[in-house]
Parts: sequence; C-alpha cells; structure tokens
Amino acid sequence: MNIPLSYASPSDFFDVKKAECLGVNIVKFYPDKPGGARKGSRSDNNGLEICRECEVVKPCLEYALRYEALGIWGGTGEVEREMIRRERNIYLPPDRTQSASVRRAVTRGSFGYTMLMRQQSATG
Repeated sequence: MNIPLSYASPSDFFDVKKAECLGVNIVKFYPDKPGGARKGSRSDNNGLEICRECEVVKPCLEYALRYEALGIWGGTGEVEREMIRRERNIYLPPDRTQSASVRRAVTRGSFGYTMLMRQQSATG
C-alpha cells in the first residue's frame, strides 16, 4: 500500500515513545507567535525547552521539515524551519503550507531573534 507523502507520520521517522513531548499538553507546542514561546509563558514552560532534553529531536526535525508547517517540532519554531527548508531546498506538500505570517517573516527578513539564536547554537 502506497501512502501519499503528505500523510507521513512522525512514527515513520522515529520512535515516538522516546519523545519527551509524549503526553505533554499540546498547547506548549503551538505558540501564539511563530518564534517560539507562548505569550506570557516562562521559558521553561514551552515546547522548545522540552525539545532540548529529547533524544529524538533530530529525526523529529527531519519529519517536520517535510511535513509540519505549524508549531514547534524538532527543537525549532515555524520561522526557523522555513529558513532551514529554504537552505536545503525542501518543500512542504501542497496541502501543508506555512502560515502567511511565517512567509512574511522569512521573506522580509524579520526573524532577527530566531536567526541570532541559530547562529549562537551553531558556534557554541
């Protein structure tokens, strides 16, 4: 049986039972703003912090680069994943497109904090 690529699931990429996010309130992974933390939340109370401790963060990111436009996946937010997609020439399936705010942020270059954090993690 052939499943269209747009219907792949995280379990096709990694053992979801090893994911730190398993059983965590999903709200932590869909912030109010594309950058990361939910408005008014403490930094240790959002999805990015949970991802930092996860052993499957890299395969989760690989899945998300190909199939997830929204939310926090693989230790990245929506804007950061779109930047990585552009660098690696990866395209989302037509039925899974990113929000207009993410497209605007990447196109206009208004993702300064996300880019700064990415540069710091690459050098540190």
